[in-house]
This record gives sequence, structure tokens and C-alpha cells, in this order.
Amino acid sequence: MHFGCLLISEDNSEDAIYEEMDKYSEYSEKYLKLEDYTDEVIEEYIEKINEIEKNNGKFSFEIKDFLKKYPSLSDYAYKEFGYETYEIENGEKYGYLSNPNSFYDWYEIGGRWKITLSNKNNEVITSFKLKDLNFEETGFIKYFSEIWDKLYDENYICKKKEEKNDFEYYKRIIESEQLTKEDFIDKYKDYNLSGIQYIVWPEDYKIFDTPKKEPLIEKLKELQKEYPEYYITVLDCHV
Repeated sequence: MHFGCLLISEDNSEDAIYEEMDKYSEYSEKYLKLEDYTDEVIEEYIEKINEIEKNNGKFSFEIKDFLKKYPSLSDYAYKEFGYETYEIENGEKYGYLSNPNSFYDWYEIGGRWKITLSNKNNEVITSFKLKDLNFEETGFIKYFSEIWDKLYDENYICKKKEEKNDFEYYKRIIESEQLTKEDFIDKYKDYNLSGIQYIVWPEDYKIFDTPKKEPLIEKLKELQKEYPEYYITVLDCHV
């Protein structure tokens, strides 16, 4: 599943973005902690033995078979639950390592959310100073107006394959829905801050589980006051 994420960071270089987002990665070894299921494993192991002894006797073949299959708690934890064994000072713990704050397994800058942010110069781009964030739709009106003009300019040549694919998609929509230029702009200007589920800022983050933009905008305005010189970058995250 893909979702949009806005990162507020002091630096917007790829290395700096990686450093900030690493805190929330499923695969970051630096932030892994043990999900401890030791008590549950021991409790169930004992219950199984007690149940077999009750039904078949303390020295039954069933007990021998069980202990042969699971000669240790470590074997039982792994074979029954897939839990790993971790050595500690006074014994063992059973469970698995995970990042308790993780919410994605990989990300890319922009991606499916490359058309999400515009600055006060009405430029639709993936990263810029937070103080320059434009909450109005003017940048998107300009952006899609220019897209329309390029679509019907016989002399315009797409610079990249991605742009060519986007243009072919827009043309199909325009033709199938019989859109005018005004209709086309009106349809897509709402891309402004759309589909964002997370905002990450220094040492914290917030989830937005509503399609309404008002809570998102309210939080961004707070952050804009607190971190005006920081950068805002849109990320396409996957989980």
C-alpha cells in the first residue's frame, strides 16, 4: 500500500532525508526492539504438557513424542510461533525484533505524490522551505493550465518517458470525459495537499486518517511557525 508523507527537516538532501526517515523504517537495525513473548511461550508450553499428562499420563508415549519434538522452550517458540531466541544475562527471551515506531518499508521522494506541494511562486515541486508553502490552489491552477497548453502544442516534445506517460493519461481522461480546459483544471487543482496520511517533523510524527484537508493544513501552519527555515518534502511511502 502506498501513502503520502510530508517530512519537515533542517536539510533536504537525500542523506538527511534518509537519516530522518530511518527512525520509522521497518528495517532500521538502529531502532529495533524486542517484542517479548517469553511469558506467553512458557505458559502455553506448560499448559500443553499438563494437558497431555492429564489425558495420557505422566510417562505416556505422547509426552515422550512432545518432548522429542520440542526438547526446549527455544524449539517450541520457533516451531509453534516462529519466534527467535535471544540470549540474556539470566537466560533466554523469545520473540522478534521490530521498530515500534515503524510505519513504512520503503519510500521515494515525490513518487505518486510528486504533484502535492506548491510554493509561493506557484511552482509545483517536491521540496522547498516550509515558510514558502502555498496553501492555496493557485500553483495547481497554473500547473494544470500549462499541462493543457503542452498537451495541445504540436511542437512540444516530452522530456522524459514519465512525462509522456502522464500526458497520455491526461489525454485519455480529457477525451473520455469530454473536458474543457476549465473542467480539466478544476478536476486536478484539488491535488493540492491531497492524499497525505503522515507528517513527520523533528522527533515526532502525526497520522491523518481523514480525507479532509483542514486538520492537515492546521498542523502545517503550526509547523510553519515553528520551523520556517526548515524544508518540507513530499514522500511516497509504502508498507
